[in-house]
Amino acid sequence: MKKPINRCWQLLLWGTSTVVLLLGATFVVRAQDIGERYGSREPRTCKDTKAPAKGAITAALAKVYLECQMEGVSGNPLYLVENVKVEVGGAIPYAAIIGHRSLAEIDVKHPVCPIRGSYLQYQIKDPVREHVGPPGKNATSYNHPKATGYCYKTTFGDWRCHMADPAATNKENVLHNVAPPKR
Repeated sequence: MKKPINRCWQLLLWGTSTVVLLLGATFVVRAQDIGERYGSREPRTCKDTKAPAKGAITAALAKVYLECQMEGVSGNPLYLVENVKVEVGGAIPYAAIIGHRSLAEIDVKHPVCPIRGSYLQYQIKDPVREHVGPPGKNATSYNHPKATGYCYKTTFGDWRCHMADPAATNKENVLHNVAPPKR
């Protein structure tokens, strides 16, 4: 003979399940609405970073990889980049830069491609979590006019690209309380 389940336990189980489902749905929505949360466009994401499988990376692919690899939420701020321009130099052996750079997961069997260019980086504060300036002006922009860096292959066969300009934090390259980029 089956014992009837206590009504209190049924309500508790139903309530807990409902809360878990609602929280799960909230996290899914929040992950898709980063731009809305920060009052900006959505960060770019990399669908695939394996091209080119052989040979040197092109400037067009380096630009795509820079944009998607430099954008996203880090800690609390959202980082976005605009006006990315990049040139790719001739490939050099990894040994030529040993001691100058630490490149995560680099496959030392493949050459490294020096890159240079420019871009505008936005550090955007969450207007709900942080005190920010005037409405819609919750970003700080950093101009990187003479950025340099590298593109390289990882041991997983993906390309990684990064470049920066050390002078980007000089006061002439920084603007506070600016509007974040929107689409």
